[in-house]
Amino acid sequence: MSDENNATAQIKPQKQVSAIWIIPILALAMGAWMLFQYINSTGPEITLKLPTAEGIEVGKTEIKALNVKVGVITDVKLSEDYDHIIATAQMNKDADRMLREDSMFWVVKPRIGREGVSGLETLLSGAYIQLQPGNSKVEKEYFDVLDVPPLPLPMQRACALF
Repeated sequence: MSDENNATAQIKPQKQVSAIWIIPILALAMGAWMLFQYINSTGPEITLKLPTAEGIEVGKTEIKALNVKVGVITDVKLSEDYDHIIATAQMNKDADRMLREDSMFWVVKPRIGREGVSGLETLLSGAYIQLQPGNSKVEKEYFDVLDVPPLPLPMQRACALF
């Protein structure tokens, strides 16, 4: 018999992760980071009761405090008894400290009346909802929105003559 040289292959386990897995792992990490940022940046969701939806548009109508955007309307629907409008708003993260029992909301839109002309800045931008932060210790998530601004505005010192 002849002397046979039998060569045997040695199988070594691969110790490296294939380079193809880098892309899905990076995509997963980026997605997790984006989800974390979204959750961390959103504030409370509130419900607003309005007499009418005139000038209110989902995704466009802003809620402002001292002319700074603090929220946006995310949903508008009729109440179950068709008597008023129920709007849902997503507030900014820091807006929760403004949402108190005595907070006031009203719709700012162009008005002409015996009190004068107001809301002209909304002719091009559209109506928005003004928030007057409250001082109460009690938090609240459901608010009645006034159709006209309160007289006098709580932050203004005024003398009412009747």
